[in-house]
Amino acid sequence: MNDDEERPSQRQGARPGPVEGDTPQAAELAQWLRERTAGLTVRQLAERFRYGRSQWSEFLRGRKLIPLWLLEDVVTALVPGPRNQQMQRAIGRELLEAAEHADAARRAAQAPQLPDGTAHELQIRLDDARQGQIQAQQTLHSLTRLIYTFLSMVADLRQRCATLEAERDQARQRLEEANATVTQQRLAESEQHLAATEQQLAETEQRLEGVEDLLARTRWEQQEAEYVRIRALQRAEQHRRAYEQRTGDTPTEPVDEETGAVTLPQLWEYDHALEAADAQLHAHSARLSAIRERLGIPAPSQSRRPRTILGQVVPDPSADSPDNAPTSSGSVRADSTDNADGSATLASSDRTRANTPGAVGSAAGAAGGPRGRRRPGRRTVLVGMVCLSLLAAGAWFARDQWQPSPSDSQVLRRADKRGELVIGTKAGQPGLSMEKDGKWSGFDVELARRIADRLGFPEDKIKFLPVGTNSRETMIKNKKVDLVVGSYSINAEREKEVAFAGPYLLTGQRLLMRKGDTEGTVWVNDDETGSLYTKEVRSYVDLPPKTDVCTAADSTSQKKLESLKTESGEKQFDVTPLTDYDLCISGLLDTTYEVLSTDDVILAGYQAKYRNQLVTIGGDMSHEKYGIGMEKNDSVLHDLVCDALEKEISSGRWDQLFKDNLGKIGVEETSPPPRTRC
Repeated sequence: MNDDEERPSQRQGARPGPVEGDTPQAAELAQWLRERTAGLTVRQLAERFRYGRSQWSEFLRGRKLIPLWLLEDVVTALVPGPRNQQMQRAIGRELLEAAEHADAARRAAQAPQLPDGTAHELQIRLDDARQGQIQAQQTLHSLTRLIYTFLSMVADLRQRCATLEAERDQARQRLEEANATVTQQRLAESEQHLAATEQQLAETEQRLEGVEDLLARTRWEQQEAEYVRIRALQRAEQHRRAYEQRTGDTPTEPVDEETGAVTLPQLWEYDHALEAADAQLHAHSARLSAIRERLGIPAPSQSRRPRTILGQVVPDPSADSPDNAPTSSGSVRADSTDNADGSATLASSDRTRANTPGAVGSAAGAAGGPRGRRRPGRRTVLVGMVCLSLLAAGAWFARDQWQPSPSDSQVLRRADKRGELVIGTKAGQPGLSMEKDGKWSGFDVELARRIADRLGFPEDKIKFLPVGTNSRETMIKNKKVDLVVGSYSINAEREKEVAFAGPYLLTGQRLLMRKGDTEGTVWVNDDETGSLYTKEVRSYVDLPPKTDVCTAADSTSQKKLESLKTESGEKQFDVTPLTDYDLCISGLLDTTYEVLSTDDVILAGYQAKYRNQLVTIGGDMSHEKYGIGMEKNDSVLHDLVCDALEKEISSGRWDQLFKDNLGKIGVEETSPPPRTRC
């Protein structure tokens, strides 16, 4: 047998390298984890559990600590017998707790400077951090219980769907037989039975869809709770060491609190269970946000909203996530007729017609009218085009004659009463939007300042608020921000919830990787051996299947990455969505991930910051158009923002902002795209 024939079997049996934990406790945990996962390669573990191969390799080598919820999932899935599971779960938790405390102590010892303050202040901060850790632990346990409940509900609803599908098929067969053999009364009964079965199936599928979306949202909150718990533990250790160093005494220990429990209704009460679970998720999210704010933990995140369920809110005909993320159900929904960038295929004057009463109905009629109608002749088409042109010209003429005032906008009136315009933007994006020592800078920030000034809010009347990729729609609809100017891609799904002005910038999705040791190469991970090697990569197609990639959660980049396949049909990427690009950068630099993928203007900032370590590769995988987000029901605000943006562009100020910010980090000079949303 030649080498090529032997390689698959060798790779199948490959195991991670030696244990290399940063602490003895981490090494002991890794050894225990290896024993529990014996017989499985990192590829098999990555396919079975929701973590990439590189991360599994790090867990098994002791370089990273496995999350608590993942540890419990591993025990449940791989350890036979309830009694043995209970014993191993207790051992694993004890080992993980010891490793976490040892890691926190190691980090605190390596910290260049311990927190300042009096002994009393340090004790208060320590107690606060410990309390935050306990609350995050309670939230984590509650979310884990919710996940198991949702998994049971999903399994039950899928079985119901299968049963109803079989009953529907039988009803169809009986109806076909009835057409030829029975009376009109029996025929009507068969038709009614078929219709009732199809209705039950549709309602069951709707509930299944809602549960699956809540399950995805709960998994996300679970990861957030784990992150907050670890950060709170690290903060507590820092304050403990600072207290001991200042006083020479051991700080007082907190009183133990029992972990909170979550009580859910019976599984058959799906509507009530979903309503209760949604309320619990909101409470958990608010609790985590409060802990973050109190302890100063970065990267706040709003979780994705649940999908609508029948009888409570209006069903959404397409993917529910803000970035068109595909659902976990097997059904495939029809895409909208919009272009890739979310713009309609008609002319820009459609914006005027879309705001005219009856426009929606007209569009629906055009798309789904009765078949067999005579196709309109050339004269009809020409007359229609002339009428549309006159309507569009009249609408723009009316707009030019009527100049809206900021006082006519409910959002701007609210901001004026508040005394400041609140603008949401992304934090930590060099060249676009950065916050340092309380001062904001970058292309998006400066453009937002210019537009706010034209709206009547000078710089001292502007408040910038950090927003996450998956929280922007929520913050706009909940009136937490008045505008969002923060690498906000326009697409059809988002336009169902918010309005956009612009676009003001065109960008494309690319890859950021670690530079190799020779020119033109990058570092790639061999997931089977855990070792790194260099390779020349010009495009994502040059990467091996299931390459570990990090991107922002609920972003358009995430959807694109998850859709890519190799020539053999395998997934091109194992995608890890995180709340913050800084977390992705940290993972890229410490080899947790092989690739960071997002818009090229964002990557350019990170490449400029880490020019000796990182490199951007490949052509554009997709194109995005950045817009200014706002409430849908304030047309005056939309017109005012469009006018302000147009003046910034026509005056040449846009070009100067581009050169001063994006040009300095190497972004190629370009022109603003047509404002199709104005």
